[in-house]
Amino acid sequence: MLHVVWFKRDLRWADHAPLMHAAEATRAGGAVLPLWVYEPSGWQQPDAAARHLGFANDCLAELDGWLGAQGRSLLRLHGEMTDVLARLKAAHGTFTLLSHEETGNGWSYARDQAVARWCAAHGAAWRQFPSNAVVRRLANRDRWSRHWAARMDNEPLAAPANVRWAQPGLASCGELGAAALGLPETGPEPEKSSLLRGGSASAGHCLLSFLNQRGQHYRSEMSSPLTAAEACSRLSPYLAWGAISIRQCVHAVWARRRELLALPPEARPPGFLPSLKSFEGRLHWHCHFIQKLESQPDIEFRNVHR
Repeated sequence: MLHVVWFKRDLRWADHAPLMHAAEATRAGGAVLPLWVYEPSGWQQPDAAARHLGFANDCLAELDGWLGAQGRSLLRLHGEMTDVLARLKAAHGTFTLLSHEETGNGWSYARDQAVARWCAAHGAAWRQFPSNAVVRRLANRDRWSRHWAARMDNEPLAAPANVRWAQPGLASCGELGAAALGLPETGPEPEKSSLLRGGSASAGHCLLSFLNQRGQHYRSEMSSPLTAAEACSRLSPYLAWGAISIRQCVHAVWARRRELLALPPEARPPGFLPSLKSFEGRLHWHCHFIQKLESQPDIEFRNVHR
């Protein structure tokens, strides 16, 4: 059995449930095919831009580097997802599709519905895994914090090892830029040093610099335009593209808190423990507000506070 791991907004290899599950399933036979798809209609949505693509390509390059060290490259294909699935079926026959759940815009929801219909019609199982604390088909948000805590309590998954990789069977399109996807350039680029680089390594460096130094006065400095650029975590794009998971961030916060609490009170950097508490609250809010979109998707199109 072929296990196709469809990377979406989860561009990492650690704490990646679909990849880990596919790797474990190959012990009973079969192989894993890592897949990324440049979907033309997705990149034509009004909330997509060339710089988003550049950041995603940074993440993909690093993911591809990890895969290369494991003996397999990332299969990158260009096309609408159901067309890509048909090409995979023609090349490989029946397969199992694995991915994270995604709470995105109306376009991604309609795309996932189309994928579900295609899989049902062609005998392909599609297994989706939670990517954060958002709960599908939740009746209401009463006591939602319990869901968040249950998802976060487990240790982040390690990167899989000894994976049996599949031959791609199709030619990869390689990295595509803005022109290939019809994205307008955003004008003169700023100095590259001022742009955040995508990738899990950059995400980890950004998180550690915040937890060990920059975040000491987060609670008091996060709202000022004079201090927020440095005092805030700057993790938003890494979380948006899944270069790092919410659970990895939460466990890093907990580890840093334990380090500080192990110090004598007089040796603790002033303000750091309250700042960690505030930051953990914002990580909680991250999933909570995405849960609102999951439960009330019309807020993408309806002005709630006119």
